[in-house]
Amino acid sequence: MTARQTTELATFDLELRETAGMEQRIVTAMLVPYGETSMSTEHRGGERFIRGAFRKSVADRARAKRPLLLFRAHDHGKPVGKALSLKDTEAGPLGEFRIAETSAGNETLAELKEGLLPQVSIGFRTIRDRMAGGVREVVEAALAEVSLAPMGAYDGAEVLSLREPAGELDLAWVSLPPAPTVDPSQPIGLWR
Repeated sequence: MTARQTTELATFDLELRETAGMEQRIVTAMLVPYGETSMSTEHRGGERFIRGAFRKSVADRARAKRPLLLFRAHDHGKPVGKALSLKDTEAGPLGEFRIAETSAGNETLAELKEGLLPQVSIGFRTIRDRMAGGVREVVEAALAEVSLAPMGAYDGAEVLSLREPAGELDLAWVSLPPAPTVDPSQPIGLWR
């Protein structure tokens, strides 16, 4: 006597869920490029930051109780976001900021998407500097705030990326094959 095997098929609805990281609004920016000389400062010969000038400040910020705030054009009365992470890289301090879900944050997000705020400007306190060939070199500085701006003092201080919120998923392009029709009276998948 041979055992009769049957295979059961079940249908199910496709369910898509938004994962925790999809609702973002995150801006990644180079805060100030090391080694680039800016003439848009009060110093006649220009100003530049020496590699590692923010190393201690970035490390101190990781332990700070208050977040590093993000502003639009140094308007300190209306923050538009806060730092999620800061890293001192060979090129300069790099930051990731989450844009707030406020009217000011939404306006800033719209301006970022339109390319109206492509640059970054920082507020800082000089701890140690020196003059070299008529250029003020900032050897060590403490980061106080970061602002998105239409124009900044340093060309390399710029928005590098923007991760936008996930909108409604358009599934019109998805096509699933039709469910197979099965005659339950016939065995399926019997192997001999």
